[in-house]
Amino acid sequence: MEDHVSTILKMLAEGKITAEQAEKLLSALNTGPAAAPPPPPPPPGARPESMRSESTVSSDSSESGSAKQFEFSWGHRRAFPFDLSGLGKQISDAVKKIDPERLMREARVGVTKGGRRWQERMKEWGRFMAGEGGPPENTLGQPTARATENLTFTVAPDATVQIDNSFGAVYVEGGSDSVTIEIEKEAWAITDEEAQARLKELKVEALTQQSPTVGASRLEVRVHAPEDWRDGWANLRLRVPDGVAVKAETIFGEVRIEKTGGYVEAHTISGAITLEDLRGETRGEAISGDIRAARIGGPLRAASKSGDLDVEELAQGGEVIAVSGTVLVKRAEGARIEAKSVSGDVHVEDSGQQSPLDITVESVSGDVMVSRAHGKLVRLKTISGDVNATGLAANVVQAETVSGDMDASFTGPFNGTLTTNTVSGDVAIRLSQTSSFRFTLGTQSGDLDCHLTAHDTSKTDTLLTGVIGDGEGTVTVHTRSGDVELKDEE
Repeated sequence: MEDHVSTILKMLAEGKITAEQAEKLLSALNTGPAAAPPPPPPPPGARPESMRSESTVSSDSSESGSAKQFEFSWGHRRAFPFDLSGLGKQISDAVKKIDPERLMREARVGVTKGGRRWQERMKEWGRFMAGEGGPPENTLGQPTARATENLTFTVAPDATVQIDNSFGAVYVEGGSDSVTIEIEKEAWAITDEEAQARLKELKVEALTQQSPTVGASRLEVRVHAPEDWRDGWANLRLRVPDGVAVKAETIFGEVRIEKTGGYVEAHTISGAITLEDLRGETRGEAISGDIRAARIGGPLRAASKSGDLDVEELAQGGEVIAVSGTVLVKRAEGARIEAKSVSGDVHVEDSGQQSPLDITVESVSGDVMVSRAHGKLVRLKTISGDVNATGLAANVVQAETVSGDMDASFTGPFNGTLTTNTVSGDVAIRLSQTSSFRFTLGTQSGDLDCHLTAHDTSKTDTLLTGVIGDGEGTVTVHTRSGDVELKDEE
């Protein structure tokens, strides 16, 4: 977490951004107000009236009474200081608020004023990053007890299946007529007898909300263990009907969901998330784990605070966002795709091949790269990094960088609208000679060149204008400190 905070502070110290701008970028990392404390547990024996226990595994009557209808409690965990749901907009807002005019006048203001406060914030975030530990391990080789159990439930075709496993992994696969749950448990202790006793403390509870005729409309599965449990683990493997909605949450365990047709939602603190061959709307969020998604039929939202994101074959586009990690998007289709990172490179490849889509690629500190993309509107933005676009086909292109070069090439003739702004960096645009546009190139400190055959040209030390072809489109490039070139795309 401190890496991308340090990057912003380094940019401030080097005069690339102002104190106010750095504060705005830092605030983009600390999204949302502090979470409210979790609600108090129900009194012993209490249970929602709408829920009944169809099957309780390894639970005695004194503890089964604590079961209740539950929702994901991300805001209640001390390892969740950030609300990832609004991160994409926060990154965009942070980038938009960088004002190049003020940047040049105020770049060296505020380092000493804000330094102590920002250092304190970094320490606070470091404490948050300590978060939950990794998976339990039997490092001493103590005697181990193991058990495998199975459950089966009949559910409605549009039921919701919700799994909360704080002590292991969750694997879900579609294609079944009912919900089957395979439970793998392991526990260890000093003796075999104590290991068996510890294994019994690791319990799985399943609750259903029953429908009168077609099976349960809701199935909730939760793994229980004593507080501060570190003596074993439990993994859950589920087969579910294609149409059900699936919601899964873990702390350190992997979440893998595949081959379902309903809504899917996956959350984890430090585990990896894998989402494949899903036909419905899909959402995945991790704190310090990587996310991979492939062949997603519905809109996708994937976000990780400290992990890489790798997604491909998105039929309806979506949002892919990282705080500190690389973002890679391949073969996205649909209405729009947004790929963003606070501290990391962002790549979008082979997207919009079936039909042009809106493409937004942004990074606060990292390179922005787009290749072989077809877009109606393409936005490329970075504060500290290069912008590189190759094989681009688009009607409207907007590219901005504060500190970095811009290099773009287009396939076929260009007659749309291209606008590029950079404070410190060179700009090279490669276009076909058969294109049609008017151009305006400006710099305060650098060279201006057009290698295409142009007419009605005018040139001064800081401005070059002219027309290519019939002048249908417009190309406008401005940089404070850097060269600008229009090149022939051969």
